[in-house]
Amino acid sequence: MDLRVISKWYITTFPLTFSFMPEHVNQLTLSAQRYCDVPFAPYRFVPGRHPHPTAHPEGHSYLPPGESEPPVPFVPPERWWESEAYLEGVDCYNHGFWWEAHEAWEGLWHVVPNPSSQRSFLQGAIQVSALHLQAFLGKRNGIIRLHDSSRRHFANVDVPDDGAFMGVALVDWLTEVDRYVELLLGNDPVRHEPGQFPYLVLQTDGR
Repeated sequence: MDLRVISKWYITTFPLTFSFMPEHVNQLTLSAQRYCDVPFAPYRFVPGRHPHPTAHPEGHSYLPPGESEPPVPFVPPERWWESEAYLEGVDCYNHGFWWEAHEAWEGLWHVVPNPSSQRSFLQGAIQVSALHLQAFLGKRNGIIRLHDSSRRHFANVDVPDDGAFMGVALVDWLTEVDRYVELLLGNDPVRHEPGQFPYLVLQTDGR
């Protein structure tokens, strides 16, 4: 049986009450240009602190057992701006909704060719988003593991001559991510530095 189905059954059968729901809001001072109109969730999911977004009845995107999100349409990388899932992931990442970014990108990841540069790029972006969540939780080893893994995925991306993949100046962004990870690991305890955050900036003028 699918693990998600089991998880939803367990949480529905043995529900927990989260009395601090109103405090589940994005507290980091991150701000960036929006690339789509999909509204943000009412709280940023942090494992172990908040109700699971899709499995728990109090989750911000709860799906009853047996229900699932509609499939994400495939959009090729050269037409990235037509993918709402991709743009939603970028917006979530840039505003600290890292689990939600993961979910948005994963929907597209499931429908792209395997193997492909697009699939490797999305997997790398998912892991960069996940490392920020690990930093929020203060997990130094998780940051290191996910950073190394993301780099291996990005190494499989065939970047066009203009240096941009899916609207991202990839080499420049990865350099910023590397610097930020070094900054994160230099803090004791590990903590985010919003003023130095490596935002994803899409080159919309090249569409």
